[in-house]
Amino acid sequence: MEKLETLHGVVFDGLTKFTDYTFFGKFIENGMITGESWSVTKCGYNPTFQNMKDKQYTQQD
Repeated sequence: MEKLETLHGVVFDGLTKFTDYTFFGKFIENGMITGESWSVTKCGYNPTFQNMKDKQYTQQD
């Protein structure tokens, strides 16, 4: 996915093994993904949009 340059939203539901959202950080930082277009539920890690803005791309221990 490293070639992906445009992304306008993320909706993940039930991806129980998905825990690292580092890839999506650049889309949060450049404003392509907003709080309204970010939804992650029932995954291995469920970062809020604020978590992503705070660069908490993986679960903090």
